[in-house]
Amino acid sequence: MLPVRDTYAVPSLQLEFASPLERRTFPQSVMRPFGPARMLVSAHSTRPSGTCADRSRPITNIRGSHGVSPLHPGSPGTPRQPGDTPAARGHPGNAPMDGSNDLVAIGDRLDPSTVLDAYRRGVFPMPVRKNILGWWSPDPRAIIPIDRFHVSRSLKRSRRRFEITVDTAFTQVVEACADPSRPHGWITPAIKSAYNELHQLGWAHSVETRRISDGRLVGGVYGLEIGGLFAGESMFHTETDASKAALASMFDRLRDTPSANERIFDVQWLTPHLASLGGVEISRSDYLGRLDTVVELERSGIFDAVREAT
Repeated sequence: MLPVRDTYAVPSLQLEFASPLERRTFPQSVMRPFGPARMLVSAHSTRPSGTCADRSRPITNIRGSHGVSPLHPGSPGTPRQPGDTPAARGHPGNAPMDGSNDLVAIGDRLDPSTVLDAYRRGVFPMPVRKNILGWWSPDPRAIIPIDRFHVSRSLKRSRRRFEITVDTAFTQVVEACADPSRPHGWITPAIKSAYNELHQLGWAHSVETRRISDGRLVGGVYGLEIGGLFAGESMFHTETDASKAALASMFDRLRDTPSANERIFDVQWLTPHLASLGGVEISRSDYLGRLDTVVELERSGIFDAVREAT
C-alpha cells in the first residue's frame, strides 16, 4: 500500500492524503473533494443538482507519477509501449512514486456521481497499482482541437472499407479495449462495470468501426460526454486504421455542432500517434480554466439519434 498518513471521507469517495510536508498547490477546481452522493445522474437532464460535499478541506497530491494515456491506438494484442510518451513515463500500473503532479488522489469508489463530478473538475480515474484506484489530472493535458484533427491520405482510403456506427456495441468496445492479453492493461472489472453503468445512464458512448463487407466489429473508441467535453478513454483496432476511422467520424460530426471550436476532445496524455492526428498539449491551468464553461455547453447530439431509436 502507499504510505498514507491521513484519511478523509466524503459521501461518495474515500480520499487518502500524503503527509502535510508532501502536499502541493493545485488549482482550486482540483483541490476539492468529489461529491455529492445524491447527485442526479441522467445525461438527459440539466447539470446535476444537490449541494456539494463540504469543500473546506482540499484534495492534495499523492506522491505519484506521470502515467501513460489510456487512449491509445494499439490493437487488443498490441499495447502502447512506455517509450511512446514524450517523457517515457511508463504505465501507471508500474509507475514509481516519483513525486510528479499528475496523480492527485487515491480512492476506491466508482459510483456515477463521483466519476461525473471528477470529470467536471478535470480529474479522471485510472488504477495506480492492482486494487488501488488513482485519480489523475495531468499537467500538461493533451487535447485534440475540433478543427485540428488530421486525416492522412491513407486514412481517407481506408475509411472506404468501413461503416461507422454509434452506441450499438458499447460493451463489446470496452471488452476489446480491456483485453487481458494486453500487458499493462489498465481497464479493470471495476472500471468496465462503472463505464457500462454510465453508458446505461446516457453519459458514456462508443463509436464503432465495422467492415462494410460483413458488418464485423473491427475497431472503436469509447469515452464520456459531459456538455461540450468528450473525454476519450480507450480505443482498439483489429484492422489497420479502424480506430482512426472511428475518431475521424467523430470529428466530422463534432465540426458540425453548435459551438464546435469551444468544445474539448480530451485525450489526457500526448503520444506521437495522437500528435500526428492533431493532438496538442495545454497547461493544466488552461484546461481547467476552459472546463467550467465547456461542461455547461449543450451536448453535441451526435449520439442522440441512435440512443433515442433504441
